Amino acid sequence: MDTTVEIASKVGAAEIVGRVVDDLKDEAEQYRKMVMETIDKIMSSLGASDVDSRLEEQLIDGILYAFQEQTTEVRYSSIQGSFVLLCFVLFAFSGLCLVAVCLYF
Repeated sequence: MDTTVEIASKVGAAEIVGRVVDDLKDEAEQYRKMVMETIDKIMSSLGASDVDSRLEEQLIDGILYAFQEQTTEVRYSSIQGSFVLLCFVLFAFSGLCLVAVCLYF
């Protein structure tokens, strides 16, 4: 995870997040959690200035999928915390639509 964050700092957050965002829909719950934590770390340290609207849609879709598919008891901590953080990071690009989704959590 730390290696991925370090690579993102060199090539850009959007480049790396764009490569792993589809893994938020992987069948393995632990892998989805790890991908979410990686995206969380990248976005919290590098921001979302280079994230375009398409990647933003993929992120929101993937995070919602990962949240809905969780079966373990960490459901309301890990993914929810990451989603709320990404709401704040992406807010400048998303507008009020995203606020409504965040309030759900």
